[in-house]
Amino acid sequence: MDEKDSNAIQKFLEVVGGLLIVGALTPITTALISGTDYKSLPAIVVAVIGFLILLCGLFWHRLKPQTETKFTSTLAQIASEPRWWLLAIFFTWAYMVVTTTIAGIQRNNEIVSLRNDEQSMAKVLDRLVMPRHLTKDQQRAISSFLLQFEPREYAFRLPLRYEEAGSYRSEIEQALIKGGWTRSTVNPYLYTEDVPEGLTISFTQTMEHAQKQSDFRNPNASLVLQEAFGLAGVRLNGTSGGSGINVTQERLEIGIGRSRKDSYELTLPD
Repeated sequence: MDEKDSNAIQKFLEVVGGLLIVGALTPITTALISGTDYKSLPAIVVAVIGFLILLCGLFWHRLKPQTETKFTSTLAQIASEPRWWLLAIFFTWAYMVVTTTIAGIQRNNEIVSLRNDEQSMAKVLDRLVMPRHLTKDQQRAISSFLLQFEPREYAFRLPLRYEEAGSYRSEIEQALIKGGWTRSTVNPYLYTEDVPEGLTISFTQTMEHAQKQSDFRNPNASLVLQEAFGLAGVRLNGTSGGSGINVTQERLEIGIGRSRKDSYELTLPD
């Protein structure tokens, strides 16, 4: 092997090894700077391979065989052709692009996951800590829908000594009044411990009304209110209804019990 081929092999090995090291360490460095959890094992393997090739290039004059072999002849031919240099640079660049893109995707997924966790935590805190509340837009949506139907009467069933339910009742009642509904003259506010959790609707009607077919143009009070709550995005936890021979007039009761618990909420100690 002449000196020219030997120098070409040395330079080629040094460049390929250096490119592999740079290509492997770039995504790791980017991940460390951005704080992304990057799987670095493949990059470390590539960096070690690049380091070994670089060492071979630096000490090629000591490592090269004394007599020319088929391997050294092929290596000299590769090192002497510019296309192999371009291919080495291209594949290193492609590797850097792919690994950097994967790291970016992982970082974006982590950001999305953190945002979802933050929203979930906010919802849990809202259920556990924040009192229930109707916004002005929700009140407006309820009243605007109710105005499209004939006025009805309403009453509330509330738990004893539970201030949050009273505040929530006040906001719902404001929307009902603006929607043309009127407070029942018979027990409009019924305070009892027998109130289901969450927001519920109970509707009783006379046998005569119960036997009539429902009119979609003029539905009963319960259906109207359910639709109004749904349009306003108000969480309704249950409905009930019935009729009987002793029922002489319709009665719609809105139950506001303690906040509804679910499997994602914590049970605070007494």
